[in-house]
Amino acid sequence: MLINLAGLPKEPTVFYCPGSRGENLSRKPLVLISLAALAIVGCKGGDSVGGASGDVLAVVNGESVPMMDYYRTMERSQLVTAVVNPNQLQVDPATRVPPVQVMKVQVQPSLGLQALRDCIYNTVLKQRAKDQGVYPTDDAVQKEIEFQQKRNANFVKDLNTNGFTVEQIKSEIALVLAKFNLQTKGATVTAADVDTFIKDNASKFTVPAQAALIMIEVPDEKTRDLAQKEIAEGQMFSAVAQHYSIQANAKALNYRYPSVNVQDFPAILRTLIDKTKEFAATGWQKDPTTKHFVNFYVERKVPSKKMTIDDTIKELVRRELLTKKGSDANDLNKQMADALKASKIEIKVKYLDEPWKKAFAELSKTKDEPKTDDKATHPK
Repeated sequence: MLINLAGLPKEPTVFYCPGSRGENLSRKPLVLISLAALAIVGCKGGDSVGGASGDVLAVVNGESVPMMDYYRTMERSQLVTAVVNPNQLQVDPATRVPPVQVMKVQVQPSLGLQALRDCIYNTVLKQRAKDQGVYPTDDAVQKEIEFQQKRNANFVKDLNTNGFTVEQIKSEIALVLAKFNLQTKGATVTAADVDTFIKDNASKFTVPAQAALIMIEVPDEKTRDLAQKEIAEGQMFSAVAQHYSIQANAKALNYRYPSVNVQDFPAILRTLIDKTKEFAATGWQKDPTTKHFVNFYVERKVPSKKMTIDDTIKELVRRELLTKKGSDANDLNKQMADALKASKIEIKVKYLDEPWKKAFAELSKTKDEPKTDDKATHPK
């Protein structure tokens, strides 16, 4: 389990995790750190069912992996691999895409096997970084903590609140840096490269226009007229929405439109919002697909603006460019797949031994795949 310095999924787990209810109106693109509270899944330590060999989960190339690492991984994993049935997803009629939603999913493989896989992966990653001479020094780890503290004064405090000791924070950051160093080994980016990128990609350094909208969606003219009558009588727009709106996941979204970035709105909605002032409603519109009627109250509008380019942003751009160059030269996915295949791994927990053997056999049978852009490796 890796601290997610970039707001991106760590390897090797993938892809489904419920998100937050909305987006921050002050959110900046490209370079903002995302350190959400780590989800606790309730795994209890010390469970000896299945017969763990003492306090050791596995031995990887002669290095013991403690059971405590396994329990902590189970407790703090933010992302899991799961199967999502697309037929069960609700789709927002305005955007034609599924909004943020909470649902039960089928975890595959088991959480236990996923935690085991992560522990082994991280151990092999650390070993490979040391073999390649790119494992971060204590000083490098401390400097990274100081850098993240500049970006978020509560960086360490938030992690402490979620159960991380200072030593655990250092250990997790060391893994993130080790992965970044493996991918970017041999790559160089100059200050001139950074300045050129910023100059040539001005749009990436612009905070997009944003609007916070409360939304009412009703199925027919009769309900529209009832809702409009209450609005005209002075009822709060949000209260009318709670009474009448049939918007998908309305309660979970607090009766708000699921996005605040105006550039992500459908063209017709962007036009409506451009013409509507703050603290006013757009008026009723008929959706041509669902035949429902919708009305939006503009709670807040924030115009687009250029970001202030400081040393912190320049450093983040440098890391982004290093990652791109490194991914062109170093295939980290292949490196790790080869390292795992060549590793001597002994599982010390009986109920995990057989599932691991099957998973390892599948890995060993796979052919080398083309390299992918592994953006999760850079410590933004």
